[in-house]
Amino acid sequence: MKKDIIFIMIAIFGLLASYYLLFHDIRIEYGTRGGSLCNISETVDCDAVSLSKYSKIYNIPIAALGAGFYIVLLLITIVKIVTSGSIFSFIISIRLFLTLFSVLTSILLGYISIFHVSAICIFCFFTYICNIFLFIMTLFDFKGLSMKELFSNIFLIINRKVEFGKRLFMFLLLFNMLLIMLVNIFASDFIRRVYASGVSSETPLSYEQIDNILVITAAEAHNNFFEQKDVVFIDNRPSYKFKAGHIKNAINLSYEAPESDNNVMTKDQLAEIAKDKKIVFYCTGFNRAYYAAKIAIEKWGFDKNKIFWFKDGFYEWNKNGYPIE
Repeated sequence: MKKDIIFIMIAIFGLLASYYLLFHDIRIEYGTRGGSLCNISETVDCDAVSLSKYSKIYNIPIAALGAGFYIVLLLITIVKIVTSGSIFSFIISIRLFLTLFSVLTSILLGYISIFHVSAICIFCFFTYICNIFLFIMTLFDFKGLSMKELFSNIFLIINRKVEFGKRLFMFLLLFNMLLIMLVNIFASDFIRRVYASGVSSETPLSYEQIDNILVITAAEAHNNFFEQKDVVFIDNRPSYKFKAGHIKNAINLSYEAPESDNNVMTKDQLAEIAKDKKIVFYCTGFNRAYYAAKIAIEKWGFDKNKIFWFKDGFYEWNKNGYPIE
């Protein structure tokens, strides 16, 4: 009983972290940027992980799937506490396979985060640690149980030697597990739609100017510049954020600030890429693209009428559902 209470507490912690990640994902997707508690550095950056293509499976946030997983674990653990016999054996076997799957998934996602996205989300890794502990605690239920018995427990649901009422209960339990996952997915999608409906899409009709730089909005960048043969989009963010997700066909030339040792973009590089094209600089909506546009005009002699600063940057582009890769 005590172990089950600890198990439930860990699952609740994982559930809370998953819902935080889900709502953060929605905020990032529909307008609130840089709002995560774990945006600590360029490496520890929940925004970069949330914006990566690996944060969703068929447009379903992994956080929503994770939340459904923890609710399922809570359900079957509560049932485990109040049952015995064949139903108990069936439940502990199901719980073992679920927690084992979660550990393998956690290892895969952790690998992708470190080696492909090049950023770490503290809350994501917290759920991975929760999954490991849940799996270890589940193993305590199987002391002295052979692998043959473990697998045979899974098939108790179709074993005619087991009472029909118990087999029906097992079936209903599995059905409810699936139903919980589906409800959680549809609920998260509903919340995303409600949140999106409250986001203003109004944009000015004329180009603003800041410090002699032409400034464009997301709608203007998409409608007037995107996929035009005489336009090139330059992403001034660090390479790891570019790899995590960027405007389709954009080119990454990182630029931090004048005189910074971290600058990648040079006059020669920009001239070779842009040639006589219009250039749209963007970043995450902060200062990188501003500095890049400013130095291109004032120091490198590019035509100011062909230099544009997409001020709101990648987050705004992504929020509007415009093409990324």
